[in-house]
Amino acid sequence: MFEELNTTTTPATSLTDVYQSEPSGELCLILRDRIRDYKKKHPRLSSQQIAKRFNMASSTFNRIENMDIKTPSLDQLIKVLRGTGNLGELLGFLEKFYPEISKTYSNYYNKFPNTQGSESYNRFIENPKYFKILLMIVTGGLSKTEVADYFGRDGQDQVDELIESEVISFSNSENRYVVADEKVVMYDDTTLKVFILSLQNFLSDYVKGDPLSYLSYETWEIDSSLAMPEIKMILEKARSEICDLLLQDKYKGNDKVFIGFAADSFFSGRK
Repeated sequence: MFEELNTTTTPATSLTDVYQSEPSGELCLILRDRIRDYKKKHPRLSSQQIAKRFNMASSTFNRIENMDIKTPSLDQLIKVLRGTGNLGELLGFLEKFYPEISKTYSNYYNKFPNTQGSESYNRFIENPKYFKILLMIVTGGLSKTEVADYFGRDGQDQVDELIESEVISFSNSENRYVVADEKVVMYDDTTLKVFILSLQNFLSDYVKGDPLSYLSYETWEIDSSLAMPEIKMILEKARSEICDLLLQDKYKGNDKVFIGFAADSFFSGRK
């Protein structure tokens, strides 16, 4: 399945304490430009709101944008890349700007994103033509019989294209199509597109009261700067509890399901 680089647990040295051995004006310029590009795409958001989205102090965010921080820490790099939806580029940044750290951490993080592979996965899985079959392959794999039963001849053509692009492969040991490389990351923009496609494709025949599906939607008028951080914590806790539940042996099976959470303001930049 898609993996996200976990930066909350690290070897010996904390990421927040890791700095480049030498200043890099190029890296400072890149981070500034990434932030400014993000601002152009989200003109309604203030710097303070973006900093909160990036999980970064406003003062630090402003110093990075103004290039006042001459030696960005690895933690700061990750937050900017993650916030702008470019976390898949992390390994390339490490190799170029943090070569010693790259050597040290590559042994620990054997699940660094496969940058090239991630690009291919994201391109295909956000495409409505391939979305459903690739998502099902990512979620436990599909046998040749299942491909024929669910998707017919079109499905086999899609499988052939995915194999040719090295996105999936056929596992003889499992007798099913599987992802070619599990060490891939789904970008933030792609996650949103896949979420929407999942709702459109799998909840179209939703029936209220069905014990095997769930749908809830509410709108509120609140102080989002105070409430939304608390809501995010509640949703994260719920997500964690659901994952713990589904990892139990008694819930193992072959049914493929999706679970998603989303919450945001109607106009994120509204004062």
